[in-house]
Amino acid sequence: MEMSLKVLLSSGRTLKQGIGVETGKNSLEYLKETAVIMLNKEDATSLGVKDGDLVTVKTDVGEITVSCKIDDKLPKGMAFMPYGPWINMLVRENTEGTGIARFKSIEAEVRKGGEKIPSLEDLAKILKG
Repeated sequence: MEMSLKVLLSSGRTLKQGIGVETGKNSLEYLKETAVIMLNKEDATSLGVKDGDLVTVKTDVGEITVSCKIDDKLPKGMAFMPYGPWINMLVRENTEGTGIARFKSIEAEVRKGGEKIPSLEDLAKILKG
C-alpha cells in the first residue's frame, strides 16, 4: 500500500517567488520556487522524502506533482505552497461570494513520487481540457 500523509495546506507569497518578475514565469528559476510544497522534517521523514524529491499533492479539487522542500519552521501536519499556477490546480474556483479563492487550511494528501513536475504549458493543456 502506498504511504500518504494528510496535511493542512496553506499558500502565500514568498520572498523568492518574486523571481518571476525578474526572470519571467516561464523560467526554470520560477518553477523551482513555486512548484514546491514545504513540509515539516518529521512529516517528510515519515513519507520517506527529502529536499528535491517529487511528491504528489491531492485535494478534493485535483492533484499535482511538485518538488518537496523541508522547512523546520512548519509545525507537524502543516504544509505550505507558494502562490502560483501549481497551487491553483488544488483550490476551488468557487469563491463563495468573496471574490478570493480559499488558499488557507486546505485538507490535502501528500504521497511520495510522481512522473514529473508539469510545466506551465502542461498546466494550460490540463485547464483547456
